[in-house]
Amino acid sequence: MEEQAKKKTGKRIWLVVLILSCLCLAVSLTFLWSYFRQPKEDGNLRSAVKTSSVESETEKEPVQIPIDFEELQRRSPDAYAWITITPAGKKERPIVDYPVVQHPTEPSFYLTHSAEKKNSRSGAIYTQLYNTTDFSDYNTVIYGHNMLNGTMFGQLKKYKNKGFFDKHREIVVYMPGRMLKYTVFAAYVWNDDHLLLNFDFGDPLVRASYWSQILSQRNINCIIAKDTMVTADDHVITLSTCTSKSNQRYLVQAVLTYDSDEE
Repeated sequence: MEEQAKKKTGKRIWLVVLILSCLCLAVSLTFLWSYFRQPKEDGNLRSAVKTSSVESETEKEPVQIPIDFEELQRRSPDAYAWITITPAGKKERPIVDYPVVQHPTEPSFYLTHSAEKKNSRSGAIYTQLYNTTDFSDYNTVIYGHNMLNGTMFGQLKKYKNKGFFDKHREIVVYMPGRMLKYTVFAAYVWNDDHLLLNFDFGDPLVRASYWSQILSQRNINCIIAKDTMVTADDHVITLSTCTSKSNQRYLVQAVLTYDSDEE
């Protein structure tokens, strides 16, 4: 009897192990499917909305906008801009090439959803309601996941390398009928404080103090361009992504150097 009981117990243990193994396998396969599916879906969206050029309908000189915003907003209603970072002087694939979205009510909605509002581990490139959608704020903070496969903002960590920093200093933002160009001037590790809630960028004195603090950094994880001045009167964008530490963020900041609306 005792031997039979041991056999039954052994069978139950193996059954539990088998069930747990199957569950682990199912979770792993689901993760891998999601991991590889999202870049393909992003590529499909990119192919559908990118054109050779679309002239803006303004009284000024036509601006070449390579995004079909009508189609983009049909597929992604919360999309209001497109951001791209391409190596200087080279016809390489952009390291960042995505729509910028902002959910009307939920600040962190796009942490877990694609630009087309599908559940996604990769999320989307997005801003929060603390910023306007016309880039008129002093500091527009743009968020994206630090994906291991290099998608979203997964390439930003490469800015720690001076050579990479120097070759990827121009960021272009497209909007319907408008193009903005920014020059990267800083890349560094920062804490996880919410920039827009911890700094009153509407106050010129706060802005001046903030940049004094940022530009005076001296550490191995920080690169500050000496050839680009940033003042309390400029407009900047901050690209923010996570690091391996939960209480840190990696920031890449760029200052506005061209606005087609001001030609």
